Amino acid sequence: MKDNDRNDDKPNAADNLTPTSTRENKNNKGHKSKSDADKSNRRQKKTFRAVWRSYSRVKQLEVVIAGLAAAGVVGYLIAYIVVSMKQNSQVQMQHMPLVINSRPPEFLQPFICDVRKGQLNTGNMRRFVKNIGDANAVKVNAFFFSRLKIIPEHKRGSESFDAPPVGNCNQKVGSVPVEFPLPPNIEKQIEIRQGAMTLPPLSTDEPIQLYDLECVYYWDEYGNSHGTCDTYRLLFPSTNPLDIISGSPTFFCDATPRIGKFREALIGHCEQ
Repeated sequence: MKDNDRNDDKPNAADNLTPTSTRENKNNKGHKSKSDADKSNRRQKKTFRAVWRSYSRVKQLEVVIAGLAAAGVVGYLIAYIVVSMKQNSQVQMQHMPLVINSRPPEFLQPFICDVRKGQLNTGNMRRFVKNIGDANAVKVNAFFFSRLKIIPEHKRGSESFDAPPVGNCNQKVGSVPVEFPLPPNIEKQIEIRQGAMTLPPLSTDEPIQLYDLECVYYWDEYGNSHGTCDTYRLLFPSTNPLDIISGSPTFFCDATPRIGKFREALIGHCEQ
């Protein structure tokens, strides 16, 4: 009985030893492959060193000079590209149009502000744009970016009512059929036909002011878009000592025909 037990135990023991033996073999193989790679790297390094040492001093100097020359060529190319880009940018900046609102817009006839109808009828207007740059403005779009706005003197507490209009010179605009070219030092007058705008809630005895936003957008010869915006305020002749020089900005929306002159406001100017 004891012998049989011993014989039965032997295969089990062998089975238990097999996985350990396999792992050891795998580990040995891993260690061998690592050591082989390390040896290969060391041989490569030694080979490089040996080749370098085998060169004469003159040959070593030639290799160093060739490496420095190659690095110098790459550095020169990078510097040349950077300088060329900067010079090209400077040329574009120096040789470009600059279209501005050269004069305040004008009412060509009296306007009527009528609270009962809830409208302000502007009549015909005129605006002025001029290219003061030294290059041609290829396309100028100045017909569709005028905005009149009534500002109550008694603030409502809302920016949509209280804030004067301000332009966005970075606005991207599309091409329109009425664009025109504008050479350097040329001013163009633009006629704007009469129009109407809806009034905010007002009373006939509430003092108000009228602001006008004028933006002109244009393109240069390189295809870059630009914009100029200005905000103007309408002023009326006044006998008030405080307003006698420039005029008074206040009027009433009581259906009385009025005409005044726009003057540039202290806000809202931008150029891009």
